[in-house]
Amino acid sequence: MTPGGRTFLKAYDITILKQIHEQIISGNTSRTILDKLISDIKKTELEADITHNSVYFMIGAFWIYEDYKYIINLKRAGLPFVLFVHDLIQIRNREYVAQDANSKFIQSFSDVLCLADLIIANSHYVAADIKKFIDEQMKNNLVVLPEVVSAPLATEHKHVTPTFADHALLRTLGIDTGSYVLCVGTMEIRKNNLYLVKVWEQLIRIHGVNNIPKLVFCGKRGWHNEEFFDYIEDKQYVGTWLHLIESAPETLLSLLYEKSLFTCFVSYAEGWGLPISESLSYGKLCVASKTTSMPEVGGQFCLYIDPYDPNSGFDVINKLIVDKVFLIIERILLKITIRKRLGETFHRK
Repeated sequence: MTPGGRTFLKAYDITILKQIHEQIISGNTSRTILDKLISDIKKTELEADITHNSVYFMIGAFWIYEDYKYIINLKRAGLPFVLFVHDLIQIRNREYVAQDANSKFIQSFSDVLCLADLIIANSHYVAADIKKFIDEQMKNNLVVLPEVVSAPLATEHKHVTPTFADHALLRTLGIDTGSYVLCVGTMEIRKNNLYLVKVWEQLIRIHGVNNIPKLVFCGKRGWHNEEFFDYIEDKQYVGTWLHLIESAPETLLSLLYEKSLFTCFVSYAEGWGLPISESLSYGKLCVASKTTSMPEVGGQFCLYIDPYDPNSGFDVINKLIVDKVFLIIERILLKITIRKRLGETFHRK
């Protein structure tokens, strides 16, 4: 609070803020890109005059913000505190996150729940998960229970024009004709990358390496996935029927989606599942996990598998590869019937 009784925060360029958010959730960003965007957004800093009509909205990452006294002062000044939550993986699926991160997340989430007036989740699944956590762990500790609502993310994504270098890379990898299946996302243990390798090994044993599409992983290296990387290196798969693209600008990612036969997203657990909605927005069928929020994202437009059973994935993927008519029909139906929810719809919610 200032001596005059008004409350001030800093205001930043919303366009750059959206770029930072998109980079973070893409799974294909880098420290260099983020540092440049952070530097750019700092240059736009202005002092924002906060009035009684304002709302303090925290868009995730509450576990790195501990100035609760400031939030309390804002609430005392009459500002509602609204929190956006992407997922509770650190609580519900602790095996996929470092233990120190789990402990920090749980403590911080419990703290902000005591202050939040409204919680917005990015899927119906996460909203239900939050309500369950409050009922199980926090109900007796909260004077007022916060309202929990869901605002599912948009399914329409911006398509950009690929560059000459993007096309050249696909030619170099031998996938410019589109004879590959794409898997997008950070290559970490939770994304279940080794599952797809096992499926492809089975496909190769049955059909031969020259009769199946290549498998392309696109995303940065993530946490605790040494088994996957050691396995494909030991087997010398990389550069043959398997490719890793660890840094992809939006233009290259767009081209990879456009050229792919279909995509796979076999993660164990998600709060949303952005690569699923990206794939559908490009008119590409996605083979996705039937767990957590992913069926909510894909709806009737995905083919679902059990991420804990490679045979489940093999049955679905093998049919798509062998029965080309089936794949074509599925893609046509997808393009005709999918109802794209524009990004503005999410912001209106």
